Amino acid sequence: MPSGSLQQYDSLVTMRGNLHSCRLCPYVTAIKSSMQVHLRTHTGERPFKCHFCPEAFTRPSNLKRHERTHTGERPYKCRFCPGKFALRNTLNRHVRTHTGERPFKCHLCPEAFTTLSAFKRHERTHTGERPYKCHLCPEAFIDGTTWNRHVRTHTGERPFKCPFCPSAFCESSTLKQHVLTHTKECPYQCHLCAQAFNKKSNLTRHVRSHTRERSFS
Repeated sequence: MPSGSLQQYDSLVTMRGNLHSCRLCPYVTAIKSSMQVHLRTHTGERPFKCHFCPEAFTRPSNLKRHERTHTGERPYKCRFCPGKFALRNTLNRHVRTHTGERPFKCHLCPEAFTTLSAFKRHERTHTGERPYKCHLCPEAFIDGTTWNRHVRTHTGERPFKCPFCPSAFCESSTLKQHVLTHTKECPYQCHLCAQAFNKKSNLTRHVRSHTRERSFS
């Protein structure tokens, strides 16, 4: 690592035993290379560049995921329905909508969750922990997603760019929804009939027409 990079690393990271602690957020790791990757979220360094557009990324996995928005590649196929996905993790989450599996169980209440991130976020509603602190104001948050979204209210950053038009968005979920207006894709498949929808909320409302569930009394 060049001496300049070493100086930058030392200025942004605190060593506690064998742990590397980021001085700008609560991130801690025992692996220096993981911290080097993490610091790119603060320094803005993006060494992995897309071959199809000017976008660049902090991790090769993020680049690969992005390039699939250009190629349309969806290598992970659901065994229950025609759904196809760009990421294995997305497929795993999707499969649980068929199986009903909730492997992440809270030890403080009966709640259980389909994803680890949702489980950790829920645990903090019990503990009151808010480890993600804004460096521009006194606000603090229970998860990194909310923290990132909040920081963009200060910076005005819109990092999620549409591959089909000049639009850009503050949140990846908004971009995904926008891209469907170009592709006309309906990724939310009903497991009780053949209908599919371009919004998860529309699928949820449709499923209630099968189950007769009335969520709002």
